[in-house]
Amino acid sequence: MFDQSGRVLGIDPGLTRCGYAVLSRSGPGACDIVSLGVIRTPATDDLACRLGALQGEIEALIDDFQPSAVAVERVFFQANVRTAMSVGQASGVVLASAARPRERPVQLARASSEHVGEREIGAVHVLRRGLRGGARLVEEASK
Repeated sequence: MFDQSGRVLGIDPGLTRCGYAVLSRSGPGACDIVSLGVIRTPATDDLACRLGALQGEIEALIDDFQPSAVAVERVFFQANVRTAMSVGQASGVVLASAARPRERPVQLARASSEHVGEREIGAVHVLRRGLRGGARLVEEASK
């Protein structure tokens, strides 16, 4: 079950830039930003290396912050097929990393939001909505 008092890691997936935010509940409808940033992989590197680097960074975030849930923004249709593919691949890496067996299980949630400028802001937007929605966000992920 989703621990609504625990931290939530929000991810706005991308291969070149993958935004993340870690939030914790600080009161009814309020949250504190614990960590915020962008994981970058060089476009000049091999695809497998980039995906491996992203996986390592995501797993480190999960291990370091011990979130009770990971909310991953849904990939919306993009006119640029190459971009859509790379975002889809990055999203898959994030989901697989979060699903890895751990001593303390992590709930997965697929979240959707309007893109709000920088990736960090998008991740925070997803997380804030997730914290407000609580368990409902996790339930939507299983559909």
